[in-house]
Amino acid sequence: MLYLRFGLGRHAVVVAQEDPQNLSRFLQTIVANEIVYTTGLACARLSIVFLYYRIFGTSNMRYFLHGFTAIIIAWTIGTFIPSIRTCWPISSFWDGTNQNCIDLHGFYVGVAVGSIVTDFGLMVLPMPYIWNLKVPMFQKILLALTMVFGGFACFVTIFRLAIVVSLDLSDLTWNTVDQIIWTTLELFW
Repeated sequence: MLYLRFGLGRHAVVVAQEDPQNLSRFLQTIVANEIVYTTGLACARLSIVFLYYRIFGTSNMRYFLHGFTAIIIAWTIGTFIPSIRTCWPISSFWDGTNQNCIDLHGFYVGVAVGSIVTDFGLMVLPMPYIWNLKVPMFQKILLALTMVFGGFACFVTIFRLAIVVSLDLSDLTWNTVDQIIWTTLELFW
């Protein structure tokens, strides 16, 4: 984890005393992580939609899936563009010069809310259609439980939102530990 190498979990003052470049590298890692996070979640969610389309594609659910695909793509674009334009020019995010930056706190809250909506939708959307499948009841129950298991990702995102709301950005290397842990868990769950 580059975050750890560049000072995650230590106060920014201590990190700057040891190697001032590490604060800059830490902020560069945040920008790179936002891009990877957005891309990773978009791919995971779209793969779930495509799985649903494979399972339920002959029903009227396909219209919901087309709409949900559009929502996921809109969320991805709405998250990706501010990620690469956190500050303009982007280098001012880590070098502190000529800063014209977005509100990071508001951005992170917006990303978390969008994630909760899409995660919840992906969990709930197939439920009514599962019971119409022509498979034994036991398989329907297992499939429904599999979908509900995806609710853990929704729980992780809700918990991450609670952390983001109370996030203090004054000492990023120290105060973002919990957020980074829960963001990583959300992405790799």
